[in-house]
Amino acid sequence: MGAIPFSTKIAFTRDVILAGEAIDTGVVASTSWTREKYWKAWCSYANSVNVDPLLATTEPIIRDMVLTAFAARVRQGYYGRGDKNKVQSVTDAMAAISKTIELAGYKSPVYRADNKYNLQIERAVEGWRREDPLAIPQLAVPVTVPLQMAEAAYRNGSAFLKAIADLELIGFFYLLRVGEYTRPREWQKSQCYSDQTIKVKDVGFFKDGVILPRRIPLPILVTADQCTLKITNQKNGRMGETISHETVQDAIHGPVTAVARRVHHILANGGTEEYLLSDYMNEASVWNTITASQMRHAKASKLSNWIKMALILTLWECTPSEQVAQWR
Repeated sequence: MGAIPFSTKIAFTRDVILAGEAIDTGVVASTSWTREKYWKAWCSYANSVNVDPLLATTEPIIRDMVLTAFAARVRQGYYGRGDKNKVQSVTDAMAAISKTIELAGYKSPVYRADNKYNLQIERAVEGWRREDPLAIPQLAVPVTVPLQMAEAAYRNGSAFLKAIADLELIGFFYLLRVGEYTRPREWQKSQCYSDQTIKVKDVGFFKDGVILPRRIPLPILVTADQCTLKITNQKNGRMGETISHETVQDAIHGPVTAVARRVHHILANGGTEEYLLSDYMNEASVWNTITASQMRHAKASKLSNWIKMALILTLWECTPSEQVAQWR
């Protein structure tokens, strides 16, 4: 590389940087963050035992011994909060080492074949997997729960409760992560793994295949038979994908209606298409936004009581054939 003419070094450096940026965006941000975290930890650990982090010239017996020892340290929570990690963290660390070394142009020292760890690592991972407790099944909540929440909020709730109810309907029916429809906390804005929150401009309404303008009156907007959301940071890592939902027949508080109410509330009160779906104007004409914490805990409201009441009623009344969805 030292033989590159000076006249082309700047252009070549730019090309390398652009290629590196493309490599980073080729996977979801959280994957890149995890890989970088464990690679830095591995480099520090390998140097502490006088081993080359790339393991290019390390003897196989020493290589596997050091990798397994590092895996044990990850398992004990040394690179986290100090709590014992499940085996998933160990496999994430091994994947980080393997991918980083492959990106450097070397053969992975972690695997002996496709998806087959070196024998010593494989047996250690299997032993830890057997030690881990069984996964706890999550409670499946019937679709009537968010519908009853919305009904209660729109019967006697504030603008805050109505916004939470609408966002819960949107998250429930569109199967969104909470970070995709609420404003992230301040410290998350600079983190590479924070979700991209949906804005008004990311919403599209359709009726009989024809686009409906977002600024039309609410009684017309709620007649839309389909609503599409553009997700700039989808959970599968593909940028700019869209997800659509059709109107739920005979449902006053369906997903399309919920999105329409959010969009109309924002635009009718002077907001722009750059506003988040979680933004709302309260009774004092002050703009606020719903946070992930408020969605999870319904702080400073009676919404949690509504959830409990709706859950009790639906668990009492529902049958196995009723539609259910994962509570998020």
